[in-house]
Amino acid sequence: MAWRCPVTLYYPYGEERWSASEDSFKIERSSNGTSGWAQIATVGVNGSSYTNSGLACNTTYYYRARAYNTVGHSSYSNVSSASTSACPSPPSAPSNLSASASMWGNVQLTWSDNSNDESGFKIERSLDGASGWTQFATVGANNTSST
Repeated sequence: MAWRCPVTLYYPYGEERWSASEDSFKIERSSNGTSGWAQIATVGVNGSSYTNSGLACNTTYYYRARAYNTVGHSSYSNVSSASTSACPSPPSAPSNLSASASMWGNVQLTWSDNSNDESGFKIERSLDGASGWTQFATVGANNTSST
């Protein structure tokens, strides 16, 4: 799974605007801040922020903006950069899995929970232990057994 992180750009001076006579603003992004600029959005009249979402984790992006109206384009703003946060890591794998037959054809599974940030556990089974794994149950976070 590829994690995606947002970056929000904003004009930091309260109710003032980036321009007094704009029709809209064009937002551009670059991977190095000097070349390869691409327009990624248009922000409407009186706009003062834009959120760039769907970005790769742990990456620095560079931005610039300019106003435009029917007469033409303004100069570019200063270049500003933002770095997305590091990607979350998957939880630690459980250990000490034990399976024991119980009454009426059930199998009791127990394990050690080695993570403090899991959403739950997916329980899978196979007839030969090597292939054909299928999920047959899920249990919530911090559970250490399933029947």
